[in-house]
Amino acid sequence: MSKPTSLRALGAFLLLGLAALPAGAADIVFLAGGRSHGPGEHEFNAGSQVLAKAINEQSGLGLKATVISGWPKDETVLEGIKCLVIYADGTSVVGKGWAKVDALAKKGTGIVFMHYA
Repeated sequence: MSKPTSLRALGAFLLLGLAALPAGAADIVFLAGGRSHGPGEHEFNAGSQVLAKAINEQSGLGLKATVISGWPKDETVLEGIKCLVIYADGTSVVGKGWAKVDALAKKGTGIVFMHYA
């Protein structure tokens, strides 16, 4: 599968999973990891931007996706979200935020790890 095709397939997979959510009830936050490979390989921020754009353009879903590079400086952006997507090498983007990720999971927030999950 080519890179663009596999990215579209991943976006479709995420959209299918999110389609069951009530319209307008949630946000999706993508946490994009830093560069760890050469240009065109593992572009975490670019991939997150493409997926967020696809979600935001789906008029029937009523969801808003946001992309943040690294762990958010203001964790209040994570309050009330329905899905947290971490797209990075390993889990380094979370850093000291594991307690917050755990609290979100316990509330029923979807947690998605992409790449080296």
